Amino acid sequence: MPRYFFHLRNAERSLPDVEGVLLDGPEAARREAIRTAQDFFQPWAGHVDPDWQDWCLEVLDGTGASVLCLEIAEMGAPEKDIVQPERPQRAASSVVYLNLERARRDLSYLGKRTHELVRRHSMLMDHNRYETKKLLWLRLLVQESRQATQETLQRSRQQTSSCEWFLGRARNEPVPLRAAGAAPHR
Repeated sequence: MPRYFFHLRNAERSLPDVEGVLLDGPEAARREAIRTAQDFFQPWAGHVDPDWQDWCLEVLDGTGASVLCLEIAEMGAPEKDIVQPERPQRAASSVVYLNLERARRDLSYLGKRTHELVRRHSMLMDHNRYETKKLLWLRLLVQESRQATQETLQRSRQQTSSCEWFLGRARNEPVPLRAAGAAPHR
């Protein structure tokens, strides 16, 4: 059985597979490469993580000849109906494990999203406090205005009309105070 190596590359970095995997042939290596590239697809986002958009998965055989090169960004969601055979087991080494990388990406995204939501929550709470203080101030202003209006209305009901006042002053008569709510004297 030939050994195949699955290298991850982009313009700046390369993550080489130093151990490789024993597979039946180029077709088995192609299927394995497709399954590996589909591991980068995020079903909840509907696309490949932006950090991996410019990466490719290059498959080399034991002689170093290129068998296949897949752009990770072009990989869609894994087919659900296809029963995928068990992947070959690898011995422990310094190889980058894609499941761990995907879990780190997901965790990083969730951490950023949580931070963003906490910041938004804090901002909304501050805005809510501001609006509450503003409403309290308006309520006090309305109460003061209502009280001033009632006092003015009460004073105006206690005063006589200007016509009665002038007539009383002309005759040197005391001007009677009108009762609250009584109709003016004509």
